[in-house]
Amino acid sequence: MIKYFLTLCLVVSATNIYAFEPTSKTVTVVIPFAPGGGVDYSFRHLQKYASDRNINLIPVFKPGAEGVIGVKDVATGSTAGYQFGLTTAGSIAMYEITNPKEQKVSMLTGLRTTVQVFVTHTNSGIKNIKDLEKKLETNKNLTIGIGNPAQRMVWNQLFDVSARSTQTLIVPYKGASAVLTSITGGHIDLTYLPISVVKSNIDSGKLIALAVTSTKVDDWPTVPQIDSIYKNWKDLEFGHVVFFPENTDTSAVNHWNEFFKQYLNDKQVLEEFKQSYSIIVPFGKIPAEQAIKNIKVRLEKIQMVNNN
Repeated sequence: MIKYFLTLCLVVSATNIYAFEPTSKTVTVVIPFAPGGGVDYSFRHLQKYASDRNINLIPVFKPGAEGVIGVKDVATGSTAGYQFGLTTAGSIAMYEITNPKEQKVSMLTGLRTTVQVFVTHTNSGIKNIKDLEKKLETNKNLTIGIGNPAQRMVWNQLFDVSARSTQTLIVPYKGASAVLTSITGGHIDLTYLPISVVKSNIDSGKLIALAVTSTKVDDWPTVPQIDSIYKNWKDLEFGHVVFFPENTDTSAVNHWNEFFKQYLNDKQVLEEFKQSYSIIVPFGKIPAEQAIKNIKVRLEKIQMVNNN
């Protein structure tokens, strides 16, 4: 009986020693894009929520290769649970395409997506979607900036439902903030960015909103929702996802799973999401994995066409 009691005490003690406790250390969040984009915006909101619960989240920005560099940094990083990644589903898909034999990452959950905006600058000669269709048909020098890999799918879908120039150039940037600088400066003609990134520039008249996804924006009553123009339009992006290296400590994963579940069910969080035109995506590992799988198939097709 005494041996049993001592053994039990040792087990309980060991459990307490190795219990995951994120308030005891700084937690690093790797963001595979430059500061100022949609993922950064999601992180800042999450950071405040965590801080109120004595969890210190610190961002590390790792832009490059359409998000692949940052994803790889997480994949090859610590599995103790004190580092995780926050990125777009598209950048995970691109990592899997370009690094099929490298270390894997494991999804925890999707976080949110936001209203996205098709945007042009004031000197482009494009005022609405019909103008854009005409430009795509006749102008061979249009340049489109993208901030993450999944935006290629969106533009390809637009090309499929409207006339387009085969010479339209798509230029990848290291995140939405860099795209915003180029579009406001007139260095590119078109882009597609989160409302959180472009709204102030549209409200001030520096940029023109051509259409939005997901839901109408009350402040822009004349800007149409894209699926009201193209009835078979699909919102192909999944939004932002939280991910860890494969084989991350189970107690850490369980803790973060509960943390994000509480975050996405918090009444204040939900109200703030609504005010910022954010939409919660389905919770959990499986929906995120399925979304990434679907995006991966589309991106592989785009790559195949471009290579040919």
